[in-house]
Amino acid sequence: MKLYNISVGEFVNLLEHARGNVFLTTGEGISFCLNSKLAQLYCIKTLVEKSGSNRISPEIEFENEEDEKMFAAYWMSRCAKASGWCE
Repeated sequence: MKLYNISVGEFVNLLEHARGNVFLTTGEGISFCLNSKLAQLYCIKTLVEKSGSNRISPEIEFENEEDEKMFAAYWMSRCAKASGWCE
């Protein structure tokens, strides 16, 4: 699942509710397990620094299928709100 235009606070909140391992992989193939706060902070710092210039294309992967469904539901609701499909 590719990441686009994320809200850092909401992203961290989702990570806190994940039950299994969640991995962030950059376009360069560098992968981070986001289970620790240190890894989350480092990845978010990297995303903030490089995403403005479109130098990275991060992808998120899940070990737990329920985590993937939770993130997908979040992204779908966010897209629906942004597009005006829902209030």
